[in-house]
Amino acid sequence: MRAYAGGMRLKGLTIVQMKSGLNLTAVLTTLEERPIYMAINGMVWGAGTILGPIVGGAFVQSSATWRWVCPPILNTYPSDAIPDPESWAFYINLVIGAVFAPVYLFIVPGFQPDPAFAAIYATWIIALTFGGATWDWGDGRTIAVFVVFGVTLIAFCLTQYFCVLTNKDMRIFPGELLEKRTTVLLHILTGSCGAAMFVPLYHIPLFFQFRGDDAVKAAVRLLPFVFLLVFFMLLNRALMPKLGYYTPWYLFSGITIVIGGALMSTVESTTSTSAIYGYSVLIAIGAEATSQAGYSIAPAKVEGCLIPSAIAFVNIAQIGAIVVALTLSGTLLQNLTYNRLVGPLGAAGLDSKEIRSTLSGSLSPVYAHLSEDLREVVNLAIVYSIGQLYYLVVAAGALMIVCCALLKREKIYMTLEAGG
Repeated sequence: MRAYAGGMRLKGLTIVQMKSGLNLTAVLTTLEERPIYMAINGMVWGAGTILGPIVGGAFVQSSATWRWVCPPILNTYPSDAIPDPESWAFYINLVIGAVFAPVYLFIVPGFQPDPAFAAIYATWIIALTFGGATWDWGDGRTIAVFVVFGVTLIAFCLTQYFCVLTNKDMRIFPGELLEKRTTVLLHILTGSCGAAMFVPLYHIPLFFQFRGDDAVKAAVRLLPFVFLLVFFMLLNRALMPKLGYYTPWYLFSGITIVIGGALMSTVESTTSTSAIYGYSVLIAIGAEATSQAGYSIAPAKVEGCLIPSAIAFVNIAQIGAIVVALTLSGTLLQNLTYNRLVGPLGAAGLDSKEIRSTLSGSLSPVYAHLSEDLREVVNLAIVYSIGQLYYLVVAAGALMIVCCALLKREKIYMTLEAGG
């Protein structure tokens, strides 16, 4: 579970790669070309989000496995060293990357963004992924990574504020927008939407797998959530620019996210599937009703020369919130579950390493040798811990409601800008 959770957090962060593609689209297209390319991006994202889990789950269960998809890779494994079935699905990423590599390398024009954020995000993820799971919180390695994170963050802030090795027009963080109330609130609101969306997106299938569903069924359980995400994203981008009022949208989002998150936090192993569908789609409706709204509102609230900075400001909020939400939720899941299991499993004679191994569920040999009663204890602990993660969603929705009280009640003219 520890390796899986860490890998999924890193895998989830590849959403940043998609954001990079959207940013390149904005940089490399004209105003006339941009809408159609952004529409294509949205269409492909929606299709991939819906079909990806189902296709991946089907291959995990298939006797053909992924060996036929990428024989140069899997055929290098001895027959007794084939990766676990649950890891086969990830090999498709290598195939897709290889197919499109010539496009990335030889066709897409060069563009060099500032990589300064990478070190901040990387040290943050490493510290929270390994802290409390692989390393103790008081371990020198954990402390060292947190120190590097803090030093990097301070150095980044200083270089941006004093324009060290850059200038005001080229710095990556548009600090001048911190002086504008609406753009700061949009930054917070966009980040809250991203956090509320990705916690359930990654943990609903995991919940159902620990309830006994196979990979395909667990992926299918996510479809109501994803369908509503796509639908309300399109609805917002169609209606809000025409209506002009944006505060009611954010208030609706905040309230809906709080209700959905609170209901999901009550879910137990005996909760009906239909109830979970109903609770989760409330989060989907609230999150996606405004997750892309900032890309239309921010450009309308700044001078023309600041429009690129305003879009970048919203992008930073969305990407940063996804990083923080996935990292925190994964760390909390590991530590909350371990703390609930250390008592009963420790009494059964398991040491710390063996207890953490049981978090992998049926993939763990330690779990396989537990009694039926202790397996049920493990499953209940994991399901309970997943429910606790939704307090992050509730907090995100509550923060949105507070921000709405500070937003202006106004009608503005909006244009559809490139969403990140």
